[in-house]
Amino acid sequence: MEKILERPAKRVWVKTTIGEKNRPQDSTYIPDYLNAAVESPFSLVTSAHNGLSAEMINFVSAEMAMSQDELAELLNITPKTLRKYLNEDNSLDVSASELILKLHAMHKIGMDVFGDIKAFRQWLSQPAYGFDRKIPMVLLKSSEGINLVTDELHRIAFGDLS
Repeated sequence: MEKILERPAKRVWVKTTIGEKNRPQDSTYIPDYLNAAVESPFSLVTSAHNGLSAEMINFVSAEMAMSQDELAELLNITPKTLRKYLNEDNSLDVSASELILKLHAMHKIGMDVFGDIKAFRQWLSQPAYGFDRKIPMVLLKSSEGINLVTDELHRIAFGDLS
């Protein structure tokens, strides 16, 4: 029987350059909830349906070395809407929650494959052979696009570059 994941505490501090007042600058907390939520497809869907805390935006933004505006574009929302979510500490809707969770899972695989965020971001930003010379970052705006990038990362990890 799958364990239903509970929502995380209201505030999760992450190391970021966004400079919010009272945010600890030396905090590098990695929420266990986020890792547990991507352990299986069922836990990911369950967590997405429960809605993630808006604070998870900050975590994924920081771990992917991405600005909030870049992340808002991937989530198909305006930067203003993203800031509203954060300021009001609202839960994200199902589709935004799913994308955040899939981006986090993809990031973990990308870090395993490339070893550091700079190399991973470079790969995401350049035309890739496995995508008919399309840029992987462009595909991250949809759930299926994230799946394609994740599948390509798995192929790279196992040396299947054909």
